[in-house]
Amino acid sequence: MSATTSSCTSSMDQAQAIDQWNALVAREEEDAYQVRLQPRSPSSPSGDRDSAVHSCPALWREKICEWCFQVVDHCDIDRDVVSVALSYFDRYLSCHAKIAESLYQVVAMTSLYLAVKLHSTKKISVASMSSLSKGQFRPDQISKMEVYIIQSLNWHLNPPTPIIYLNVADPLLEASSPGDAQALYDVSELSRYLLELSVCDEFFADKRPSSVALAAVTVAMENLSSSSKAEGEGEGEDCELFRLDKAPKTTELCARRLRNVYSLATSAQGEEQQREGASPASVMQG
Repeated sequence: MSATTSSCTSSMDQAQAIDQWNALVAREEEDAYQVRLQPRSPSSPSGDRDSAVHSCPALWREKICEWCFQVVDHCDIDRDVVSVALSYFDRYLSCHAKIAESLYQVVAMTSLYLAVKLHSTKKISVASMSSLSKGQFRPDQISKMEVYIIQSLNWHLNPPTPIIYLNVADPLLEASSPGDAQALYDVSELSRYLLELSVCDEFFADKRPSSVALAAVTVAMENLSSSSKAEGEGEGEDCELFRLDKAPKTTELCARRLRNVYSLATSAQGEEQQREGASPASVMQG
């Protein structure tokens, strides 16, 4: 392939990526894909004007998310479906301000079951999902909850998750570092890791998925850069991707949070115990 042909193909790929990105942005702005959190009380010790609270306690939601990752890893299913499952979970709770705490588990399990069912080539049977609950929920209960979730979300089951944005952005990232395949790979992999961390953090539940994706790329570039630039300054200036940002303030807010989350995650890595091959614990078990 000639240099001219290669350049033309690259330009077409970038144009298509921009079109896909903008289409995702249009979808994320639809009311059906919004997550409505409850305003944080001003008297709360952790009160923050820029934050809100989930009806599900933050620690429980984090455990639910970690359990979802354990299940997909155990079943060799693409980890990307977890972000879809948490989108279902968060939006379902947005539709039901008051929900019995005992239902969090079955909503979480069913959200994962539905996400795998619709967004993975590999499947988990409802009987298998029931067994993962350690006998707490029967298959028919999970099936009924599946109907409730679908009805509550009004069949809006293809959320524009941050990881989808990252996948779409590949041609634009490639254009920012032409000929440096390793740099592109490193940015993409670290961005993906950051997005997995964000899925478990309640803070990002009601943030624009596009902003979360851009924040992950920003923080990845910062951490992989060998320059001495001040944090966030000049990162990605030449990348077309960052010109697509519809909410720069939200993106920077997400980037600040991701820097903290990443710092905590890397410092705790050495203390984590690996449980490869073990059957996942029940949803709310530590």
